[in-house]
Amino acid sequence: MRTLNAHLRWRGIALIIVATAMAGLPAYASATIVPKSLGGLRAIYAPRAQAAGFPPMILGGFTSQHWPVVFFVTANGTRLRVAAIGLTMSCTSGASFGAMSAVVNLRIGTNGTVSANSVIPPSAGATVSLTGGSSSFRAKLNRKLATIAGTWDLQENFAFPDGQTDRCDSGQVHFFAAI
Repeated sequence: MRTLNAHLRWRGIALIIVATAMAGLPAYASATIVPKSLGGLRAIYAPRAQAAGFPPMILGGFTSQHWPVVFFVTANGTRLRVAAIGLTMSCTSGASFGAMSAVVNLRIGTNGTVSANSVIPPSAGATVSLTGGSSSFRAKLNRKLATIAGTWDLQENFAFPDGQTDRCDSGQVHFFAAI
């Protein structure tokens, strides 16, 4: 099990690196690492967001679950261009797996607060289908835009061909990142 968890963690890091390097990320992006027996990697994307047009400042750190978290803030400090995080999902069935979630192009409030709530649409799969879910992100940047701290919660619901369902939740995951 330790090898599987390590493998999932490295794949999660790779997903965050890929997500943050992509130009024109969608308004909501989520990629979930599901064990091969359940159908492998799946990604869900909603309509594209417009790029902010400024070179970003990059903040990085780790979550309370020891996953990486990356933030790109526009140079003028008015928008969070990309926020990407790795999460450990725990399911009602007892299974657990690594997942990645991301949001883009969020307005940063005058007091440094930023938040997003997203609905994850259903996505059919060959061996397992995602029947939907939600993502909640809340954070606060310091005045110099040098640090960010907050919470992220990802929930996903799955359906299997035999009619069984499973609800998976990261719980409220705390994170901290700095320049």
